[in-house]
Amino acid sequence: MNAGPDILLLVFLLLCVGLLLPPFYPAWREWLRPTDRQVLRMAVGDDNQASLLRLLRQQMVTLLGNGDPLAYESLEQALVRGVEPQAPGPQRPVFVARTSSAEHGIQSRWPVYAADDLQLRESSDLTDVLADGHLVLGPRSRVRGWAHAEKTLLLGESSVVARDLSSEHGISLAWACCFERVQAPVIVFGQPGTRDHSSRPQLPPHEPLPGARPWGRQGWRIEGDCVIQKGRHFTGSLVVTGVLSIGADALVEGDVKAHKGVVIGERAHVTGGVFSDNGIRVFNEAVIGGPLVSESLLQLGAGVHLGSLRAPTSVSANVILADNGVLAHGSVCAAQAGLVWGTT
Repeated sequence: MNAGPDILLLVFLLLCVGLLLPPFYPAWREWLRPTDRQVLRMAVGDDNQASLLRLLRQQMVTLLGNGDPLAYESLEQALVRGVEPQAPGPQRPVFVARTSSAEHGIQSRWPVYAADDLQLRESSDLTDVLADGHLVLGPRSRVRGWAHAEKTLLLGESSVVARDLSSEHGISLAWACCFERVQAPVIVFGQPGTRDHSSRPQLPPHEPLPGARPWGRQGWRIEGDCVIQKGRHFTGSLVVTGVLSIGADALVEGDVKAHKGVVIGERAHVTGGVFSDNGIRVFNEAVIGGPLVSESLLQLGAGVHLGSLRAPTSVSANVILADNGVLAHGSVCAAQAGLVWGTT
C-alpha cells in the first residue's frame, strides 16, 4: 500500500492549519483575557501648547530686553499699514504695550504680543497672538498658528484659527468659526445656552438589556446594536459591537463605547465617557461628563454640555460640528476641521 498520498494530504492540512491559526490568535487571546473593558481617558493638559506658550513669552521678553524700538512694530504702525504685508526687508513682530482697541484689522507674519488687553475689530490676518489680558478678534479674522489669552478670548463670526486657541479663563467662538484645537476652562460655541443642568428628576431603572453579558467591573458587553430606553436610568458601563442609541431624557451612569456609532437623545445624560470607532451624534441639551471621542464625525446639538469646571474633559474627532450654545470644559480637538454651525 502506498502511503505517499496520505502523508502529502496530512502535510497539506497541517500547513493550512498553520496558516489559518495566526490571524485568529488576537481574537482568541481577547476571548481568554478581555482587554476591551474600558477605554483610556485622555489627559486634558497639552505639553506642546505649554511649551509653545513659554517660547512665545521668552521671545517677547528677549524682544523688549534688547531696548531697540526698531526690533518690533508698534500697533500704530501696523494699523497704518493695515492688512497690507510688511515692506520688504527684515520682518518684525508687533508689540502692543498697553490696552488697545483697533477699528480695523492688521496683517502680520510674525507674532503679535500684547502686554494687556487687545481688541482687533475685523479681518485681521495673523500668525501667532499672545495677550496677557483679554483678546478679542473681530469677524473674518484669521490666525494661522496659535492664539492665547491670559484672560478671555473672543473670536468673531466667520473667523478661522488654523491650529490652537487657548485661554486661562474662557473662550467664545461665534457662528461660522472654524477651529482645530481649543483649550480653556470654559469654551462656548455660538450663543450661550440658558438651561440649568444641575437638577434632574428621578428616573425608573432600566430593565435588563437583552443579550448583555458581564464585561469587566460593573460593565456589560452586547453583540450587535443596543438601545437604552428614553426616560430610564441605566447603571454600568457598556461595550457595544454595533450602534448604541440612548433615548431622550435617559441617564447612563458609566462609560459607553460602540464600534459602529453612538446616538444620544435630547436631554440625555451620560456621567462617564462616550467613545466610538465611527460617528457620534449628540442631540440638543444632552450632558456628557467624561471624554467624548469619535474616530469620524462628531455632531453636537444646541446646548450640549461637556464636562464641568470641577472635572474638565477632552473632546476629539476627525470632524466636529458644534451647534449654538454648546458648552465644553477642558479641550476640544478636531483633527481635520471644526465648525460652529448653528443658526445665528
